[in-house]
Amino acid sequence: MQNDDRKEFVALLAGVMDSFQTKISEMAVAVFWDCLKDYPIEDIRVALRSHCVESSYPPRPADIVQRINPKRTPLEAWTEVEDSMSRYGAYRSVRFEDGVTAAVIKDIGGWPWICVQPLDEPWTQKEFERRYSIYASNGYRLQDALPGLHELHNTPRGLQEFNVDACLVGFRQRQIQGNGARQIGSGL
Repeated sequence: MQNDDRKEFVALLAGVMDSFQTKISEMAVAVFWDCLKDYPIEDIRVALRSHCVESSYPPRPADIVQRINPKRTPLEAWTEVEDSMSRYGAYRSVRFEDGVTAAVIKDIGGWPWICVQPLDEPWTQKEFERRYSIYASNGYRLQDALPGLHELHNTPRGLQEFNVDACLVGFRQRQIQGNGARQIGSGL
């Protein structure tokens, strides 16, 4: 969302809460805004409407995020990783919208490591999928970008100005502001 969308967002949220006969404080509105600000207002509008139709309880930010980004299977996440590996390679830094994917990649060895693993050997995929299921069920996520070889080489040498912004993966063409990353390509 853009700051211009805030008035519409507050009115929309207040209307939804009214439909559940629930009052919402300014602090709660601020929490909703902070949790949902990276999503387009159109997606939020659709998710809130869907929640009103399908639930008898007032929405929480997690409910709306879940409706915008439904849970994925480990295989779907792995497919996104494979596509990103071939699209961006080990040299570029990447930032996955799915924080579970990012956490698994970081813990399994990092972005450059996973990019050089042979795809014809199933071990990497099986280990990724196993960890993905565990991390998703435990709520373990990472929102940071995963550094590529350029960033890993340049940063310790004080050459940050030569680092390229992280490629965004899974952000569905959204413009994410103020996060040090920009959309590259079609956005998977």
